[in-house]
Amino acid sequence: MEGKAPGLVKAFIRTFLKVFEANPMMLGGGIAGIVALITKKRQRLGDMLAKTYVVKREDVGKITSHEKVVQAEPSFVEVVRTINEPELN
Repeated sequence: MEGKAPGLVKAFIRTFLKVFEANPMMLGGGIAGIVALITKKRQRLGDMLAKTYVVKREDVGKITSHEKVVQAEPSFVEVVRTINEPELN
């Protein structure tokens, strides 16, 4: 659990399999939903094969230490900073 973007290869694997999992001709996402419901980590097939998982923004701080956030890619650091900053609406 590193809390960073998956990278090009893993993103390709996830996206390629999403075409089959969420295909309207194949129950319109039903396969992805069923698999996510029955797996322990709530992952789609694409996530399992790419060895990735989706993390909600509010949960990033729970899995990523401050040191790793500082060393992460700048785009990810910016996302983490926006999570911790309240909106000014």
